[in-house]
Amino acid sequence: MNTAFGILNLVILIFILVTPFLICKKAYKSPLKNKTILSILISTSTVIILSFIFAWWTDFSQVIQLKLYGYNLDLIPDNSDRFVNVNQEDHEVVKKLLISTNGIGWPLKAIFSLMLFIPFGILTPVIYFLIKRKSSS
Repeated sequence: MNTAFGILNLVILIFILVTPFLICKKAYKSPLKNKTILSILISTSTVIILSFIFAWWTDFSQVIQLKLYGYNLDLIPDNSDRFVNVNQEDHEVVKKLLISTNGIGWPLKAIFSLMLFIPFGILTPVIYFLIKRKSSS
């Protein structure tokens, strides 16, 4: 179960990193004049959307895992009855999941991740078109 969610998280993360390259390749073949600016705008907006999806999915997948382990999220906080349906060997895993779900929410995690992904979305088209310009001349 953890492996499936981890693989899906990795796929989304790889998609975030590959998308600006795919956008640059598509923009390079287009007949437009401002290919660099267009691909910067499209790749940055795509990276922003995908990073919010990634942050939401990581939070939502942890909630799904808690429910699959039998943890009751509907009870009052700090109630020991939440662990009634959880197997004894899964208590530590559920406690780790609870620690990771508490704290800041997924929107704030997404905003923090944008500090890394927005420069990546901007620099990728710039570097791509600089390399293409040097190789064509």
